[in-house]
This record gives sequence, structure tokens and C-alpha cells, in this order.
Amino acid sequence: FLENFNEAFAQVDPMVKEVRQLEKDTHREGVKAFLKFPYPVADRMMVHFKYLRMNRNKDEHMLILSERGNQHLLDQHSDAEETKKYVLGRVFLCAYWVRPVHDEQNKIIGSNIRYLFNGDVGGSMPKWVQSQVGPKNALESLRGFIGYKQ
Repeated sequence: FLENFNEAFAQVDPMVKEVRQLEKDTHREGVKAFLKFPYPVADRMMVHFKYLRMNRNKDEHMLILSERGNQHLLDQHSDAEETKKYVLGRVFLCAYWVRPVHDEQNKIIGSNIRYLFNGDVGGSMPKWVQSQVGPKNALESLRGFIGYKQ
């Protein structure tokens, strides 16, 4: 899931319309995600960097999304049509952290998965959407992560 995040996220999260790679260097990837929201809320666009650290420790993996330093991505990869069609949301920090769970013989018997999201969906958002969509989307994201198959 983490290695194929752009494709996997779009497959497992029903709110995701599309995820595009914008640019890539040795330690991060610029990404643009288009999200659909229930009527009457406008759809969202988020532009951020993706940092992937596989085996940061043995069998421990981390994916971080952050908008920090993304202004040049917005300047180079946004056009007037998208700006009219989508509300710009912000991802301050989103992270998936996967660590192995070991038994007494140090054999891996499972995974410990931690998920964090801190962002601003932008624009106005009715309370009923915030209270229904936010928690449900976080849970669906984790379920999709756990159930993902290549």
C-alpha cells in the first residue's frame, strides 16, 4: 500500500477521484489529490509532498504527507480551471506508521499501524459533513490500508 500509495489510495478510498504525481526527487514526491464530497459541499484538491521511508528500521515503514514548502507545486501545477472547480484543502501532516509486532521468539506475528491526519479541508464545511465524513473517512482509510491487495 505505501509503495503504491498514489494508486492504492485512489482504489481504497471512495472519496478519492484521482491522485497525480507532479514531480519527484531523491527524497520526496509532489502529489495532487482530487477528492469528492457529498452535495452540497464542493469537491477538494490537495497538493502536498509525499515522503516514503521503507525499512526506516527493520520491517518498519512510514509514509508522511505534508504541504510544507509546496508553494512552487501550486504555482507550477495548478490552472484556472482547477481553481474554479475545486476548493484547495491543506494537509499539514498525514502519516501512516507501520511497525512489526513480535512474539516471545521475536517472530513477527502482526503489525502495529498508526495513522495521523491534521489538515484543513478549505472553504466552508457544514457541521453534519464534518462530524460524518471526517471520522468515517479516517476509518475507511485504515480499513483500505489493511485490506489492500496489489
